[in-house]
Amino acid sequence: MPIVVFWIESAGVPAHREFGDADLLPALQFTEQLRAQGRRHVTISSELSHSVGAPGVDAVSGGRLPGGEPYEFNKRHRGGGPGA
Repeated sequence: MPIVVFWIESAGVPAHREFGDADLLPALQFTEQLRAQGRRHVTISSELSHSVGAPGVDAVSGGRLPGGEPYEFNKRHRGGGPGA
């Protein structure tokens, strides 16, 4: 279930509907329908494997990711930074 739409029913009961990996457009359309019907707290969550990194990649060692790829990101001076 890579895509899930969650919402609250009128009685305050949580509900959800699952969509497949290739069904992002139908999931977005369903989300719009729920909002148009007045459902509350409508949200969409996804774990699309082709859109994000591998699960569990949470460490950089020696400037490299666990798979050996170089990791060069830093926040220094983004957006003008100090003294810009």
